[in-house]
Formats: sequence, C-alpha cells, structure tokens
Amino acid sequence: MANPTIFPGDLVSPGQISANTLFSSNAFLTDTMVVNNTGAGGGIKASKLQVQKIAQYSNSDAATTSVTEQRCIHVVNGQTATVVAIQAGAVVANVGAATVTVDLLKNGSSILTAAITLNNSQAAYALVSATIASANLTVGQVLEIKTVATAGGGTIAKGCFAYVVIREDAQ
Repeated sequence: MANPTIFPGDLVSPGQISANTLFSSNAFLTDTMVVNNTGAGGGIKASKLQVQKIAQYSNSDAATTSVTEQRCIHVVNGQTATVVAIQAGAVVANVGAATVTVDLLKNGSSILTAAITLNNSQAAYALVSATIASANLTVGQVLEIKTVATAGGGTIAKGCFAYVVIREDAQ
C-alpha cells in the first residue's frame, strides 16, 4: 500500500464509500468497521455477508441409550461454505468397553480424518474434537451425522450430541 491516507478520527460520509479492499495490518484498527445510521435500503447487502451457523445434533435424551443412526443436520444454501469445527460428547458417559463413534458426512461420505470415538475415558459432557479433512462445501450439499453405538460388554452412553460450526457465504 503506497502512500496511504490516514484519518486520525472518525470518517463519516452521507454518501457511499467504495473500496476494492478493506485491510489493516495495524492490530488496533483490525475489526473496527462500524455501520451506523443506515437508511432504508442502505445496509450491507445480505449477498455480501458470511454467516457462521451452528448445526446441532442430538442422538437421544439423557435417559435414553445412544443408538446407531445417520441423520441430516444441514443443507448448504450459500454458494460456498466451510466446515470450521466439530465436537461431540455424551450426557452420560460410556461404561466399560462401550463406545459411540460420531462421523460427519458430506453427501454420504466422511469428511473427517477419523471419526470421533467416545469411550469410557471421557466424562459426561466432555467435548471431543475431530480433524476435518475436507472442509469446503458448495450449494446443495448435505451434512449428516452418523453414529455407531457399540456395547462391547459395557454400557453405551446416553444423550450423545454433536455440533458443527459452518461458515457460509450468502450467495
């Protein structure tokens, strides 16, 4: 950026301000853009926004043993999206050799490097994260949670849950 113009105070414009890029390498200035007093139709266009969504999944309530199932949790409606994080846990932990695996599927195929395995080493409500192998999504793609509950001689967890953080472009 050659010869930038620096305004030492607030910059207010009754008209439009256009820029090819809004950028600041100064930590003090980062994330300080404020849009106030916009008139009707004068806000930031929805097509220009990125939305962070939380897709939640619940296999059962705290009184019900978790089951093996596959359930849709989100359909991408923006042009592009990114899976940012996934975590899973259980309200009542597994006992003994019992496990519940939680996988995140995109159009039926796993997008994690490995499914999350909940076993007897996690306490109730403890969150377990997974590494996302394929984070990019496009319009119309479907995200599902797949769980596999295995007793293995123990007692299967109750109230298995998961959440997925998704950042989706509006259009």
